Order: sequence, then structure tokens, then C-alpha cells
Amino acid sequence: MVDRARAAESVAERFTRSMDAATSRWGVLTDLSLAFAVSAVPLVLLVHQIGGGETRSATTMVLVGLAVLPVLGSLALSLSLRGAREQVIGWIASVPFPVENVNALLVGLTDTFEITFADAASAPARMELQRRLDPISDDVLVTTDPKDGVLEVKIGVIESKRLPLASAYARWARFRRIVDEVLVPLHRERAIDNLRVN
Repeated sequence: MVDRARAAESVAERFTRSMDAATSRWGVLTDLSLAFAVSAVPLVLLVHQIGGGETRSATTMVLVGLAVLPVLGSLALSLSLRGAREQVIGWIASVPFPVENVNALLVGLTDTFEITFADAASAPARMELQRRLDPISDDVLVTTDPKDGVLEVKIGVIESKRLPLASAYARWARFRRIVDEVLVPLHRERAIDNLRVN
């Protein structure tokens, strides 16, 4: 287990809204541009209602609610994800080897990481590690042969231009599965010195 204080030092002191969102499957709903897009149709209908002189009708009130609700929901969800940093720290502290530079993953700067083994001679061959990673996803790829006990892995989540927060969460979720389901068990056989997101 990694010391919690060291885990806290390995991430940003404050998470941005997009970093918080990257840790949750619902994070994509915190995207205000998406919320405004959903609000656009009822807003147009509301303008039509008001233009027709129907300012106090039940339909107008419903349209006001439908126009405002996505934005308020997005803001409320953003507030509910404010504890994401603590959850990330807790997860890093639960891993039996240091996990560094998670910030780069959460902000979407990269989807690759390096695994450094304590004994370079014990590092698995590229294809051996690839076989262990294949059940997670066919898109996860070990990109290098071991060199000085270091292997590089590509997480393999394609960035979405329309919904980047959905890609960020998919990348974070897959990274955690790789660590929890493959690297932690591997660490029991061949000690991992550290894992660093590039």
C-alpha cells in the first residue's frame, strides 16, 4: 500500500471540473455545452409561446422548467463530484506500488503509461503482458519490449470530439481496471517499482 500522504502529493492540489467529471460515468452530464444544447429546444418553444402572448399558461411554465432543468442538473452534478480528488487519492493509496502523474490522464493529455519493475530481469515479455491485458480490451496495447525493466502500455480509448468527458471517463475506468485486475496480481509475482502515466 502507498502512504496516503504520498498519494495526495501525486495528484493536483485541486481538481478542475473536467478532472472531477473524468472520474464518474455521469461526468459527461456536467458538460454545460451539452446542457445548453438540450435546453435549446424548449427555449425556442418558450420564445414562441411568449411571442404568442402566452406568458402565464401551464405550457409556458413547463417549457421554463424544461429549459432550466438541464443546466441546473449539470451544475448540481458538478457540485456532487467535488469529492473526486479524495476518491482518486484513496484508490492510489490502495495500490501496492506508486502510481504517478494521474493528472495527465484525468485532463486527457495522454493515454499511455510506463510500468517499471523492481528487478529488470523479472519484467515480463511484451507478448506475455499483452495476453494478460487482452481480457480488459482488445484496444489495450503493450507498445514496447521490456528495456531496463520498463514497459509502455497504451490504454486505447479513442478521444471523442463531441463528448470528450465521456472519453475521459472511459480512459480512467479502463486504466483502473488494468491496474486492479492485471497489474496488482502481477505485482505479487514480479514486484512493480512504480507506474507512471506519460
